[in-house]
Amino acid sequence: MSTPHITICAGELSGDEHAAEVALALREQIPHAKFTGMGGRHLRRAGVETLVDSEKDGSVMGFGDVLRALPRIRRSLSLMQEHLRQSGPDLLILVDYPDFNLRLAKTAKQLGLRVLYYIPPSVWAWRPKRLELLRKYTDSIALIYPFEESFYAGRGMAAAKFVGHPLVDRAAHYRPDPKLRSEVLQALNFAPELPTLLIMPGSRDKELQRHLPIVIATLSLLQARCANIQVIVSEAPTVSLSKWRSELEAIPRVRVASRPSVDLLRACDAGLLKSGTSNLQAAFAGLPSAMFFRTSWLSELIVRKLVKVREFSIVNLIRPATFKEYLQAAANPAELAAECQALLFDQGYRAKIQAHLVEVVERLSPPQKDTRKAAQRVAALAQALLS
Repeated sequence: MSTPHITICAGELSGDEHAAEVALALREQIPHAKFTGMGGRHLRRAGVETLVDSEKDGSVMGFGDVLRALPRIRRSLSLMQEHLRQSGPDLLILVDYPDFNLRLAKTAKQLGLRVLYYIPPSVWAWRPKRLELLRKYTDSIALIYPFEESFYAGRGMAAAKFVGHPLVDRAAHYRPDPKLRSEVLQALNFAPELPTLLIMPGSRDKELQRHLPIVIATLSLLQARCANIQVIVSEAPTVSLSKWRSELEAIPRVRVASRPSVDLLRACDAGLLKSGTSNLQAAFAGLPSAMFFRTSWLSELIVRKLVKVREFSIVNLIRPATFKEYLQAAANPAELAAECQALLFDQGYRAKIQAHLVEVVERLSPPQKDTRKAAQRVAALAQALLS
């Protein structure tokens, strides 16, 4: 029996998680397969030999940060390209991280390798020329948003299939749980009966540098207005909040917590979340939230010029006007504090957001007759390319 060699490439933390799920699904179907690639802790736990550690060399934010990180990104790309040339894997699976992965896909096709792209770039939102790159350099595309399949089909790309969103498969793990809430809050010396706000400021150092001074000023305002609230600031596993911990926890009833984000989302009453995967996680937890984000002036200039969408949170792209978005100058302490107060205490506002979140989850779910998980559907597409 021949041993299929599968290379998987993921850059960001969330992509690493999704890639690991696909690797595990493929291991169930092809237990003798060899797995190599680029990824982080999740891919390594799934038994993938990571040639490049994406947590060190693959995680950047904003156009300015990409420029500063360009030498290590080029080095990582060169290592992965050389791996493809030397090893000639039977299949390359790309997960998210488009600027890097599209270049790797080009190399793979030049070598005659088969390519599956899971979570492709948002060509429906901006940089539509990438659609032609996907057409030229991939054999199959696995989509996680239902509206994407008709977009691709309308452009003659029948090989792009909606596989469902991976968070749908974890929906049960996001439901609020009074017992978990009590455990999480008591561990922080908080009272489970008091209103509790979750702040998720980001999973990269540059995000923290931009966001935490605003968060600190916001919480000072908020605690002056609302004496009985508690606030948890989430510390992502890829960063350290040690530089800001003392300043944050000097504010009454504010604690930094490094527990898994899923636990924190399930234990809190409202969220102020950096843009990204946390928005969808909050949707599955039914957590009334708002999104905030600041980036460099260069990134803002490019985004405003190129991006077609009017709302940026993926929750709002699925169900418009669900989360308020506070971007750039709008992400200021006065506006954020007022929004957090409404999220915690305005019951009509909370109920409206929660109703919209139910719609978001329903729209992301695949047909009920298909009981497979998203990763299993991706694995089936991969096996079709291997056969």
